[in-house]
Amino acid sequence: MKFICTCILYFFAVGTAVAQSGPKAEDFLTAADRVEWPAGGLYDGLFDDGTRFQIQLAYPRPAGLPENVMPFAQSYWYPKHFTGMPIELKTISVSGNELHLVQQPYPSAPALENFTVMLTPDKQSAHGAWNSVTLHKQMGFTLQRAVGYEFVAVSRPAPPEARHNDPARHFLFAAYFPLLGDAAASAWIREQAGACDDTVECTNTVTVAWKSHQLLSLSATKWGYSFGAAHGNGGSVTRHYRVDNGRLQPVEFDAFVDQGPACIASVTTAIVGRLHAKDMAWADDWAKLTPVAPGKGLKFIPTASGIIFPFDPYEVGPYAQGAPAVFLTRAQLGNCLKNLPNAD
Repeated sequence: MKFICTCILYFFAVGTAVAQSGPKAEDFLTAADRVEWPAGGLYDGLFDDGTRFQIQLAYPRPAGLPENVMPFAQSYWYPKHFTGMPIELKTISVSGNELHLVQQPYPSAPALENFTVMLTPDKQSAHGAWNSVTLHKQMGFTLQRAVGYEFVAVSRPAPPEARHNDPARHFLFAAYFPLLGDAAASAWIREQAGACDDTVECTNTVTVAWKSHQLLSLSATKWGYSFGAAHGNGGSVTRHYRVDNGRLQPVEFDAFVDQGPACIASVTTAIVGRLHAKDMAWADDWAKLTPVAPGKGLKFIPTASGIIFPFDPYEVGPYAQGAPAVFLTRAQLGNCLKNLPNAD
């Protein structure tokens, strides 16, 4: 299936020093000194008992890659019950095309789940075994790759204005993004993944946030740091397409939630209530600045059981409060809900 995908990426630059010159004018995705490799893939999975899941697997990184290059995120989730929190996975060992992954609450903790994955040589499919320590359950599974990802990294001496008398300071650019097989979509995604306005580090990702036969959702993020800033900063946005006989039709929030005044007020109140429960300091200010309406900067991810509303640092609270997310169920959306995707 060919996906035609468009996203919008913005940088939430509060508190970040923006360089007046430096790497922002360069296309690092085509840099002569870049390191580029297949990062991994998103796979549709099926357990032996018929349960469907999706898993994002990382492929081996090139030898000699700087250690501070971010890893490709590995995780899995059950689309039928997905509420925006994938189960993170860590690679324990790799032997050829055989991967051993575990789910651990923290590095020194015992593994709660284990995956042994045997990829085919072309990495288009796989089979393997899953073991849950807590459920005392084992099952086999099969995988079929739905989307492949590319990774690009550039590491070089930082520009003079970013070294601050430290000749060893390096600049790092890193980005991974999906390969969707459409020329226009690929050009746009590479443009977003290649954006860089900072002099010390730029880290960008474009990921498939939801994929089913009915809907494809993308999430694009950018993070950067320039010398002189108190810390790095970034932002994200989501974009959605309804799948119709292999074609993608752009859809906004009004395709999922009624946009009448009563429903806008009801959904906004529900989101703010969940943010208050997380002690987010600026929840009420967000509600005034970002109406729950199409084209107003609202980020959301529809799933089979509800809608995820992710937030960036500084959006609903100080930087120290992080980047929270709110999930509203079908019941909480009530009569305002118009449509949600099936979980296939």
